[in-house]
Amino acid sequence: MDDICPACSASCASLQATLEVDKQHALYFPSQPDIGARLSSALKYRAYRLMSCGACGLVFAAPMAAPGSAWYALAYEALNVKPEHRWEYDAVLAKLGPGERVYEIGCGTGAFLLACRRQEIAASGVDFWPEAIARCRRAGLEASVAEVSMGETPPPSSPASAVASFHVLEHLDEPRALFQHAAIAAGDGAALWISVPSDRRPNRLLGYREPMDEPPHHLTQWTDAAFAAIGRPYGWELTDIWFEPFSLRGGLFAVASHFRLYQMLEARRWLGVRRVEQAVRALLYPVAAWRLRRHPARQRMTGLSMLVRYRRVPTSIS
Repeated sequence: MDDICPACSASCASLQATLEVDKQHALYFPSQPDIGARLSSALKYRAYRLMSCGACGLVFAAPMAAPGSAWYALAYEALNVKPEHRWEYDAVLAKLGPGERVYEIGCGTGAFLLACRRQEIAASGVDFWPEAIARCRRAGLEASVAEVSMGETPPPSSPASAVASFHVLEHLDEPRALFQHAAIAAGDGAALWISVPSDRRPNRLLGYREPMDEPPHHLTQWTDAAFAAIGRPYGWELTDIWFEPFSLRGGLFAVASHFRLYQMLEARRWLGVRRVEQAVRALLYPVAAWRLRRHPARQRMTGLSMLVRYRRVPTSIS
């Protein structure tokens, strides 16, 4: 049933919003309706309901239906999304010791695997996108194609001492499959590291909509209670949560980008000119700073991501 939480299995979810796919895509690309139309044609469902679990706080899509690789390829190419170095990479690498063997779920084009190699840490990964895996292999990385949500679990060549997954969980229509996959790949006493968008990021605490943090792009929004609940059946005990440090620049942009003037200029593609965009920011940021400073949630705000760590414990489920 659509009201059953995919993290804790409670059936006490309430409706937050109904999101129409065409309108979501128009928000992704306000000045490029042709791209939005192509994205919509790649999806089975025309609308999603956004549900909130009353037990663990997870926000999830109904239906839990993720786009396929064709949708992601088109969307990310149009958004000019490129591999990047994430805050989480350094946070995890700082906790790894000599002799570790890392296994990454959703390795993409290999940014984290390359970071491991630079520190002489053995690492391998899987991803659902064949082109990403081809790029990994061209870089000499150990990687293979696997669709985690479909239960494909090719184990690494030897049990991993650390399993990592960065900004993958929120995309999965079967989030429990990630924890099951990790359990198969992990050795005794292994750690599991997962990062997702922070539940204390500026847009969420300010109450602003963030279309790319909603279905069909992101199917779930996570809390500490939801993390604890979903890992437990698969032998993963939640031990730590870290938040990316707050960025004043990020907070100011979150506020300024929701001003009517900014959105009007963006829709007309004027912000594509760098000097115009910089001038608009200079005009709006003083007002944004005033609003941000006065907001009651300011002291709780973090950066864009949160990182959790689990410890592997014995369980009867494998």
